[in-house]
Amino acid sequence: MTALAPIDAFYIALIRHDTTTVFPYTFDRGEYVDPDIVPYRPGGLTHWIKASKKTYRWSDDSGALLNRGVPFGADADVSRDALVTPLVDPDTGDVIGLMSVQSYTQELFTAEHEFALEWLALAAMLTIARDEQDRDRTGLYSVFPDVDTAAIADLADLVSHVWVHLGDIRAAIVDLAGRPEITGTPSLSCEVTRLAVLCENLLIETADARRSADQPDGSGRPTLTPREEEIVQLIAQDRSNREIAGSLHLSEKTVKAHVTSILRKFNATQRSAVAWQVRTWGAGS
Repeated sequence: MTALAPIDAFYIALIRHDTTTVFPYTFDRGEYVDPDIVPYRPGGLTHWIKASKKTYRWSDDSGALLNRGVPFGADADVSRDALVTPLVDPDTGDVIGLMSVQSYTQELFTAEHEFALEWLALAAMLTIARDEQDRDRTGLYSVFPDVDTAAIADLADLVSHVWVHLGDIRAAIVDLAGRPEITGTPSLSCEVTRLAVLCENLLIETADARRSADQPDGSGRPTLTPREEEIVQLIAQDRSNREIAGSLHLSEKTVKAHVTSILRKFNATQRSAVAWQVRTWGAGS
C-alpha cells in the first residue's frame, strides 16, 4: 500500500465478541505501535462495517463515521483521509476484522487505492484459510500439539507462555549486557541493565499471576492445559518420563517441563502425590 500512496498509518483490527476490537498490528508514520484493545458501540465504524460488509471511505461523509470512535493519531495530527475495509472469513462470510490505511493529508485516496486495499484484505484472508486447510489436512498439530505455538488453552496457559518467553528475553538481555561493545560504552551498558531489571520485575509479577491462575477451581482440580491433562493421566499410571515421551511422541525434555508445571499446579513435590490425587478424581466420578 505504501508503494501506491504516502500512507501515514496502517492497522489491522480483529473483532472480538460484540463490543471489542483488538489491534495487534498497527503502524503510525512507519513505526510499530503497541497492541491495543478498544471497545466499539452500535452506530460506530466497526459496527457499520460488520453489518454492511462494505469498505468505508472518508470521502463519503468527510470522516463523520470514523470520528465517532477513538481518533487515530495525535490531537494535532488526526487522520484526514482513510479507507477501512472488512476482513471477511471466506468460509462463513462473517466480518472478523478490519484493515485500514489512513493519511494526515486530505483527499489522498482514490478508487484505485480502495481496490488495492480490498484486494490485500481478500488475499490475507484466503492465505489464512489456506493455512488452516493445510493444518487440518496434514494433521500435524493433532499428533504434535506441542509444536502448535498458537494453542493457548486458558488464562493459566497464557500466563505460563508469557512467563517462559520473558525468561528467554531476560537471558538474551543478560547475554547482551556482557558483550565488550556494551560494557565498553557506559551509556549503553546502563540502558541494557535497566532493561534487565524491568524484565526481572515483570518475571516476578508474572510468577505471581501464574500462582493465581493455577489455583484450583471449586472441584479441587487445578487448571491444566490439554497436554498436561494427558500427562497427569499417565503419571497416575506410574509411567516414567521416558514412557510418557514415547507414548505421546514428545522429547523427554518436553515431558520434564510439563511435569514441573504440573507439580507446581498441584502444589506437590513428588509425582506420587499427583498420581494419588488424580486417582481420587477417578474414584469420585
